[in-house]
Amino acid sequence: MTDDRTGAAGEVPLPMADLQRRLAQLTEDNRRLRQANTSLVEALEQRPARQGDDVTENLRTRECLRTVTEEANLLALIARHLENAVFVLGPDGRIEWVNDAFCRTTGHPREDVIGANPGRIARSLTGDLDWGDLGARLETERTVEIETTAVRKDGTPYWIDLQIQLLHADGLEERLLGVLRDVTNRRETEERITAAHRRAEHLAGELSAEKTLLSDVLRSIPHPVYWKDRDLRYAGVNAAFLRVRGCSRGAELLGLRETEIVIMDSLREVLPFAERRVLASRRPVESLRVSIPAAAGPPRQLLLSVLPQVDSQGAVYGVIGVAADVTQVRQLERQLALANRLESIGQLAAGIAHEINTPVQFVSDNTRFVTECCQQIIPALRRLQGHARGTDGQNHGLSPTELAALLDTLDLDFIAEEMPVALSQSLEGLDRVTNIVRAMKDFSHPGGERTNTDLNRAVESTVQVTHNEWKYVADCVTSLHPEVGAVPCYEGEIKQAVLNLIVNAAQAIGEKQERTGSTRRGRITVRTRRVRDTVTIEVADDGPGMTAEVRARIFDPFFTTKPVGRGTGQGLSMVHATIVQKHHGAIEVRSRPGEGAQFVIALPAPRARVHQSVG
Repeated sequence: MTDDRTGAAGEVPLPMADLQRRLAQLTEDNRRLRQANTSLVEALEQRPARQGDDVTENLRTRECLRTVTEEANLLALIARHLENAVFVLGPDGRIEWVNDAFCRTTGHPREDVIGANPGRIARSLTGDLDWGDLGARLETERTVEIETTAVRKDGTPYWIDLQIQLLHADGLEERLLGVLRDVTNRRETEERITAAHRRAEHLAGELSAEKTLLSDVLRSIPHPVYWKDRDLRYAGVNAAFLRVRGCSRGAELLGLRETEIVIMDSLREVLPFAERRVLASRRPVESLRVSIPAAAGPPRQLLLSVLPQVDSQGAVYGVIGVAADVTQVRQLERQLALANRLESIGQLAAGIAHEINTPVQFVSDNTRFVTECCQQIIPALRRLQGHARGTDGQNHGLSPTELAALLDTLDLDFIAEEMPVALSQSLEGLDRVTNIVRAMKDFSHPGGERTNTDLNRAVESTVQVTHNEWKYVADCVTSLHPEVGAVPCYEGEIKQAVLNLIVNAAQAIGEKQERTGSTRRGRITVRTRRVRDTVTIEVADDGPGMTAEVRARIFDPFFTTKPVGRGTGQGLSMVHATIVQKHHGAIEVRSRPGEGAQFVIALPAPRARVHQSVG
């Protein structure tokens, strides 16, 4: 690529002063050459040739002529091959001489230029230059230099740097020497740089405004925000984060690691763990639940996310943490969960009332039977007691015949056979009522906090509460593994999830029976298992099953295959949210049309570590 100041072959254009000096010397040498030639011709014409004439002067003149001619040719060669366009205006104001670069630059061939008035090609030479003004300036200035636009012969615009100077030589008329340089690339570069500067200034202004806005936002938002460098030293915090940590100013944290600050709270342990995971994996750690003790009232609940800060090359140069105070949201969640459970109990209330009514009914009937027996037995016993004591109101005891008749009226064989059975059934019915009431109380318990819960007991109470939903259409079989033990979970929400699965299974079996007209009872199986650090709850049924399309959408909110009025499409959606989002577990569905459905819930449940001491 040709530079504005260097030719294609790499020659450096001659400075204006050197060029002027060389051309002036060339003009003077040409004048001397003409004078010498003239003198020589005149002398030779006037003097006849003689044998032995001294030819020394002749030879000297010829040598001078050769030298001047060589130098003139050399200077002309240099001028023709300069990368800068050079032109000379004669005394008459017409173009007297141009070099090759002039023709290349302006696009005018030499034959169109030599002898032409520069005004005819003024646009090519100097654009809008006023030649009259140029002459006036040359009277006071030795050199006039201008930078302006010009137009080539083909109409292409370009930028030129033009230097014009008067040439003075003894005995010769003044001429104008012009040197023209194409500076289009430089001007375009300068314009691009200027435009880039303007864009940079504009962007800097926008960035400054955005920085101010972001700073205002960070200061005013209620969510705690902080950011750290690669060494996990605090680089910045907002006011909300300072309030959470109990600090009055950022200087208490900036430049320090978590282990170097004096604050002792839950974040001291959680933040380094999450930040190291982010730096190692280059992935965010999201939705960490952290409880922060409050100065007054219950602890504050934070939902914390830690994200990597990545530069343009993809390298992680720090972390940024954002937390949201979800204390009120957690309270609302607990209230909503309790409302859902109470709603479920309300929907099951009629069935539960019927469940209680059945044992209460036969307890009542058996109690009435025992009462009637007692009403017969007690008077007879009193007569026997009086007979034994002689105080039966008669002066003589009962005869054997009377005693036998009295005992016959009591029907002791029937009483001896039925009364124990009635009492046993009554006790069984009361136990049944007790179990139902206990299950209802256990199911409706809020269980708002994450605690170690006897999962088998929770599942068993849920099965008991749903008895009226499945008892008419299916048998419910439970297989609760004793090694399941206590599982850290939100007890009330796990019960609600299991209840939804059992009720859905019972309804699916009932719909199948209605559609096929079958009277065969279905089967619902509820199992719990432990596999290392995972506990599973399985709810399976032998109902109609699901197609692949239905199976793919069952966890979508408001999706249901039930008739209008029988389902809202929220049950399985809630189950998925509870298990996956809140407990970080998993739920798997296996089902084919005609083969029933199987839901398997997997919950993380690490075993307690047992440390043995060595004696």
